[in-house]
Amino acid sequence: MSGRAVYRGLRDSLFCGLFIMIGFSPLRAQITEYPVPFNGLSGIAAGPDGAMWFSGNGYIGEIMVNGLDWNVASYSTPTLNAGSAAITTGPDGALWFIESGNGKIGRITTSGTITEIPLPASEVNSGVYGITAGPDGNLWFTEDHGANKIVRMTTSGVFTIYTVASPVNVGSLGITAGPDGALWFADQAGKIGRITTSGAITEYTLPEANDRPNAIASGPDGAATSPPDLMAPCGLPNWAARSDVF
Repeated sequence: MSGRAVYRGLRDSLFCGLFIMIGFSPLRAQITEYPVPFNGLSGIAAGPDGAMWFSGNGYIGEIMVNGLDWNVASYSTPTLNAGSAAITTGPDGALWFIESGNGKIGRITTSGTITEIPLPASEVNSGVYGITAGPDGNLWFTEDHGANKIVRMTTSGVFTIYTVASPVNVGSLGITAGPDGALWFADQAGKIGRITTSGAITEYTLPEANDRPNAIASGPDGAATSPPDLMAPCGLPNWAARSDVF
């Protein structure tokens, strides 16, 4: 099965309210689907409790799979139309997620208790997008909608904002903790960005003029890998970029 086919299956199933697990062997991939109680799935993360946690449509879901047995639970966000999106395991043993519909960051314990932290007033309309736990014990997230900012937040809700030196009206999307102790992010200006936990930003331009990186992950070889936006308009390349850690 090609990478593009796997991506299409994941994308289509997210909108249909299906949770998909993919197991890879040297010869083939095995896909198992599990129905969940809400659709519009958005983000997914491995929780500290051994479950997979996912978000979407104003809910946070949890699925625990044990062989042929599986169990799904769902939790509604306190604020209506929260738009729960990207989710990550935090440094405090809880899950943290973006609420793109109301300008808040959400926190859910593994027992299902949800609290919400409002963004600073200056950032409410900046299109918070990706979130990850940093090596410094804080949460880090990106801003889209041309905000050109990376935001650090402590688990007690203290925000520090760093501006990315990119063209106006271009924002950043995915973000991940790198193997070098810094955070790496996908900048829609055709760059891969690196920010230290003290806020120093360096950017690396991608080789193709129309590159618009979307997601980014730390690879097993110590590099950061970012696929350009696979849902981009025609003309943008469908390939993965690799950035060595300097």
